[in-house]
Amino acid sequence: SCSGNTNKLNYPFSFNQLLSLIVLHTSEIFIQYQELRYNPFQHLVIFNKKKLQLGSIHNLIFSNLILFQKEGLLKNQLYNILWPNDKNIQINKIDTHLTNLKNILSDKINFKLSYTTIKGKINLF
Repeated sequence: SCSGNTNKLNYPFSFNQLLSLIVLHTSEIFIQYQELRYNPFQHLVIFNKKKLQLGSIHNLIFSNLILFQKEGLLKNQLYNILWPNDKNIQINKIDTHLTNLKNILSDKINFKLSYTTIKGKINLF
């Protein structure tokens, strides 16, 4: 959701003015997942008035799980998003980061992230 506020830039405008306006508007965007509110641009999750700032990898994982929540996300696909330059794929890195994300959400804001992995595809439920 977004507040729908509009702002105008007068020409000529500086790059900093444009960037400030983009940051202002993206900070207002939240995605609702169950009872959790998520702002991927700020790496912020809010659940029961508790806030958690995600690290970069956890934010990428969570944003992609949310993005592909209907059809699921292949672990190989997620791996390539996270580590596109890796020559040797180590899928256990994905499992470790998924477990860490699940534990951080549980420990810090008491949110239970539930997912399954079937035939290499991660599905939220």
